[in-house]
Amino acid sequence: MNDYLWDKSGPADAEVQKLERLLEVYRHQRLFVFPATKERQRRWFSPTWWKVAIAAAAAVAIVLVGLTVSGAGRAVEWQAKRRAGQPLINAAKIAGREMVAVGSVITTDSRSAVDLKAAGHGRIRVLPDSTVRLIETGSRHQRLELEHGTIEASLYAPPFMFSVDTPSGTAYDIGCAFRLSIGDDRRGTLEVLSGWVQFEVGEKQELAPAGTQVAIEPGFGPGTAVYEDASPAFREAVRKLDFGAANERGAALDEALAQARPADVYTLLQLMRAATPEERGRIFDRARALKPPPSWVTREGVVRREETMLDAWHASLGLGDAKRWWVHWKDRF
Repeated sequence: MNDYLWDKSGPADAEVQKLERLLEVYRHQRLFVFPATKERQRRWFSPTWWKVAIAAAAAVAIVLVGLTVSGAGRAVEWQAKRRAGQPLINAAKIAGREMVAVGSVITTDSRSAVDLKAAGHGRIRVLPDSTVRLIETGSRHQRLELEHGTIEASLYAPPFMFSVDTPSGTAYDIGCAFRLSIGDDRRGTLEVLSGWVQFEVGEKQELAPAGTQVAIEPGFGPGTAVYEDASPAFREAVRKLDFGAANERGAALDEALAQARPADVYTLLQLMRAATPEERGRIFDRARALKPPPSWVTREGVVRREETMLDAWHASLGLGDAKRWWVHWKDRF
């Protein structure tokens, strides 16, 4: 250690002296002295002080508990507003703005539409020829049921706070905008306009980012998320892999791999979940050629379905974290 830095008793360092000369103009010329202060007697342990502190703490605790309890039990207020035509709520015409209670049914014909608003959480547009029921309005979960028809949702609730039941599964909002359609045959389509949506049927799940569509088939659940601008041949090949006969898989996988673009790597990685080890190896080879994974992600690990490797590859695609929904959400309506 060089004593010159401390008390200048050691040999001088040329670089240090140069810095001293440069900084000399900023040297304070007067010795700083702390101002004199008068000693104050403090009785921190006086009985009176403790009584006041305990009483204040108790009052704050009571207020916080009261706010928590009241907030947890308060239902979210829903309203319905006629947008076009003559929509109905519980078989009665919606004249202007109506309150919507749990169990209420909103129906639209071919010429009518309704805007639903959940206070503080977002808006849902019920499009023509649709039937929607409000199932739950608690402060921790909002739930609709889309019997048939189409809704467009623009939401800014926390992840998984809002869901839509359908005859063929449930869509969970992760802070997003989406369009959900269900036909009378229970087939449907989920289109993610912004953010992320997760569609579930039992234990089967599909996490879909903005710009993708998910086909919904009764008895099968959600298909694989595919970007809207993917080629028709790629989309058809993925549909056959999701819902087609077993004897179609080989040709369908060949077509999907041949038609895939770099933007379709997300879909290829999603296909690995239901693929055989041999299929996962083929998917790995094609996906790596389109968008290489991190260097430590190996073919052998992916074939074994090591989740850390698949997660790392997903993360490297630049789509963002689905849990950070506020980064991706956009108001579409």
